[in-house]
Amino acid sequence: MEVEMKIRGLMMDPVTNMPIVILKDAGSDTVLPIWVGIYEANAIAL
Repeated sequence: MEVEMKIRGLMMDPVTNMPIVILKDAGSDTVLPIWVGIYEANAIAL
């Protein structure tokens, strides 16, 4: 099953100090946080 997701935001985890990409389901209010590395977060932010 595939679910279309959109990037909702990019934030920092205050505990681990790692970036988190927040994905949101295009058809509902469901969100999916994904912890990524610094380089990946910078590439997404561009």
